[in-house]
Parts: sequence; structure tokens; C-alpha cells
Amino acid sequence: CSKCASTVLHRDVVVHLKSGCLSAVVPGSPLPPGDDSLRERIKENAETRKAWTEAVAALEETNAQKTSLEASLTELKELLAQSFAVLATLERSSSEGGSESGDSSGRKRHSSKQRDANGSSEVKQLREGIAEVLRAWKDYQIRFMTQRCKATCDQSSSKSPTACCGHEWCAVSYASLKEVALRDGKADAPSSPGYFFGYRIEPMIRFKTHGKSVRMHLGLQVLHGEHDEKLLWPFHHNVRLWMMVPSGQASGGCPLEINADTVDDRFYTKPADGSRGNGPCFSSSSVDLKALESGGFVDNDQLRLRFEVLP
Repeated sequence: CSKCASTVLHRDVVVHLKSGCLSAVVPGSPLPPGDDSLRERIKENAETRKAWTEAVAALEETNAQKTSLEASLTELKELLAQSFAVLATLERSSSEGGSESGDSSGRKRHSSKQRDANGSSEVKQLREGIAEVLRAWKDYQIRFMTQRCKATCDQSSSKSPTACCGHEWCAVSYASLKEVALRDGKADAPSSPGYFFGYRIEPMIRFKTHGKSVRMHLGLQVLHGEHDEKLLWPFHHNVRLWMMVPSGQASGGCPLEINADTVDDRFYTKPADGSRGNGPCFSSSSVDLKALESGGFVDNDQLRLRFEVLP
């Protein structure tokens, strides 16, 4: 090429020049000796091309997210319209039923039964419609909060270390906790609270006596947070706890889990203003402390744990 001195096939010269000397260069072609400025220019052109490719990919991803969001909102709007239509029909039916007063008693009973049957069907439709709306809204909210938390973690993990779905901490004074559990029947060790999918949660463990043995349970408490007004209640995510060996690797066995469907709603409802939370709930499953000790999970009187909130 007479412009950049790169090696280009004859058939590709026009394409090469139209691209600003960025394309159709023969791979590994030698450069004129001692031409540092030319080398720098070609390097800058390659970096510019790479940045342009990344920008195009980011734009395409943003456009795809926008399309997905618009589709979700459209679906939600349609479901809401259907639910309100059913509700309006139900109210109109109730109003018409209440205005009938001049019929005979037998006719009244028959009409009342018919209205009850129709009302029952309409109520069922209304409930199904509202349930579908809530499911669609929850799906959208989970997707939105997951993307938002992922972006927050990528941009500034130091400012918000618990904004994503996982949180590691060390339960210290292991021997003392075990001693208290043997004496009092139980001992709790909470972690510092953090935000998970927008919800403020305090993970914890409980050492509890089961006969002559002491076992560890997973626990958590949903706390009053900054984003409560924007979230869907009750909290409905499954959570789990992994035991970590000193090297930082998670246990190869099954983690302790709490299934949201098995938790009383009073623990997962929105905390009242002025309150800290609704109290902790704990897993029914547990692990024997002897298994933790023999498995090498207790190190320097500490137990390293990883708490996760699933989407």
C-alpha cells in the first residue's frame, strides 16, 4: 500500500484503502525497517478497530435489553387490563344482583344461586388473572434486579460487596459458640447485613443441640431496607449456605438450604416502618458439628461460610 506501506493483495487494494488502511492486510507482513511512526499508527488503527467492534457489540446488547424490557412491560399491561376487565364485570354483576327486589321468594333463591355460581366463576377468573400479573411482574423484577446488581458488582465491588447474590463471612469464636449451645440449647452467630436482589438480609447460623449432638442450621432475617417500596412482597427467594475450607473452596457436599415455599409469610413480609425486621427463620436441615470438624472446615477457631440468594 502506497499510503501505509502494509502488504496487501492486488485484489484487496481498493477495499483496504476504503477502510482507512484497517482491513485486508496480509497477516504477518513485514514493515519497513526503522519506521517507528508507521508501526505506532498501525497499532493505533488496530486498537481503534477493536474499540469500534466492542462498541457495536455493547450497542447491540443494549438494544436487545431494551426490546426485552418493552415486551415485558407490554405483557404486564395486557394482563392488568384483563384483570381489571374481570373486576369490572364482577362489580357490575354484584350491582345488578343488589338492585333486584321485586321477585318472588322462589325466584329470588334461584336467581341468588345463579348469581353465586356466576360470581364464583368470575372471582376464580379474577384470582387467576391477578396471580398471572404477579408472576409476570416478579419475573420482570428478578431480571431487572439481577442485571442491576451484576452491573453494580462489576463497576464497584469495593463499594457494594454484598450487592450481588453471594456473601462470604467467618463465624469467629467457634469453640465458644459450641459451648453456649451445649449449655443453653442454642447459640446464634449473625453476619453483617447486605443487599441481595434489592432486599436487605442478615444471614446467620444457629448451633442447636439435638439430643447429645450439636448441629448447625442456616438462618436469615429480612430487614427494613432502602428499596422496600420498590420490591415485591413477600420475599420469595430460595437461599443456601456453603461451608468453605480454609483455602476458600466450597464444600463438595450438599449445602444447607431454605426453600421459600416452606417459610411462614410472617417472616418474609415487608418489615414495618420503624422496625428492624420480622425475626429470623431457620432451615429444617442441619449438619453435625463433628462432621465440620473432621472435614477440616474449622480453622483457627473460625468457620468460613458462603451465603447465596438464588434468583
